[in-house]
Amino acid sequence: MSLRYALLGLLSEHPQSGWDLSRKFSETLGAVWPAGQVQIHGELRRRYAAELLSVRRPALGDEPSAR
Repeated sequence: MSLRYALLGLLSEHPQSGWDLSRKFSETLGAVWPAGQVQIHGELRRRYAAELLSVRRPALGDEPSAR
């Protein structure tokens, strides 16, 4: 399996940010398949460029507050 399909599988559960995907990937597959944020974000950029992903911006007021 490639990183591409692993990420698309995680995204099929529900929309997620790149940071959330990195965390989820690390939690579920990190012990057997380490992939850093640079790899994950690079793959997301390639999938977006190939129009396999879209970007959904949170509505005003839905953003988490910065701490």
